[in-house]
Amino acid sequence: QCPDPLFKKKHQKRRMVNDKVVQELSVGLAPGGYVFVQSDVEQVAMQMVDTIAANGNFDRVDRFADRAPGQESSKQIAPIARPHATMGKDFQDHNVAGGEWDHKGAGAVEGSYNWLADNPIGLMSERESSTLSRGLPMFRALFVRKEPEVAAKAAA
Repeated sequence: QCPDPLFKKKHQKRRMVNDKVVQELSVGLAPGGYVFVQSDVEQVAMQMVDTIAANGNFDRVDRFADRAPGQESSKQIAPIARPHATMGKDFQDHNVAGGEWDHKGAGAVEGSYNWLADNPIGLMSERESSTLSRGLPMFRALFVRKEPEVAAKAAA
């Protein structure tokens, strides 16, 4: 959650979500299993979503299958008020590594990434809580592992 953005292009290979990790997830994660990614830097979130979408073994979903539309997790918690937190830098419009990355746009639907408004798990990391308490946005996406035959048909 909220990996170091590593803005320099030469450091992007160190990011947590890359082709190798996503391929390993597609092999090791059972069909129907979920991958949830989020960042407080939109371009980092875009890059994660594009990498997962380009793999072809995952579908983007807006909620867990066992939840009805609009049904929130029973574990939802509010951000912790952090009166001594500094405003920090809003990286939302930061041009990460010149704005270029592998698979750019693969996760967008009609030009939009359609970020999830809420954390579908309901439990926040400290970074997420701090970001939200400062009024800054989080960029979230949820994927489900496809059934192998569906993934094979999509690749063909």
